[in-house]
Order: sequence, then C-alpha cells, then structure tokens
Amino acid sequence: MFLTCKRKVRKMNKRRIDDEVLVSAATVTSKGQITIPKEIRVKLNLHSGDKVNFILDESGVVRLVPLTRDVKSLKGIVPKPEKPVSVDDMKNTVRKRRGGEFERT
Repeated sequence: MFLTCKRKVRKMNKRRIDDEVLVSAATVTSKGQITIPKEIRVKLNLHSGDKVNFILDESGVVRLVPLTRDVKSLKGIVPKPEKPVSVDDMKNTVRKRRGGEFERT
C-alpha cells in the first residue's frame, strides 16, 4: 500500500485533490521529525517501532512505504495445535487428499 502526497497543495482542508486523497498534514520539527497522522497509521497498520521507507520520484512525489515486519514478530499469531503433528502424519494426510504417493524430484 502506498501513500502519495503532492508537494504543491492548494488548500490543506480539502479532502480530495486531483484524484488523490489528502488525509491530513504534518509539521516538521526542528529535528526533522514528523508525526504520522493517526488516520494514516491505522490505514497502513503502523505501530510504534515499525520502519517505513520514503521514496522520492523524479516528479517530486513522495511515497511512504511500510517495511515488512520481522518474521520473529509473527510469533504467537497462530496458536499451537492441541496435539503435535508428525511429518509422517502430514505426508499421509496429503497422500489421502491427493489420492496417491508423493513423487520425489
């Protein structure tokens, strides 16, 4: 998902500008920092500590692109099965559903 902002904006209170939606504005601090507006953070599913890339193209359009999360952050999303499943059990289930033996390549 990309967030696109044009540098030249006529009125900041407009919600739609030239087929692009302007959700909110941010102010750059003396340290060069901005706060990403809540509407944008929610839309991009950004949380504290997440990383983003800023991509500037030749026409002056800046894209804010969330970086994918570290696989370690996914731990715990899928609950552990009540009973551990062995590799043989998995192979047997696949065989039954495929209707035949595995082919080794």
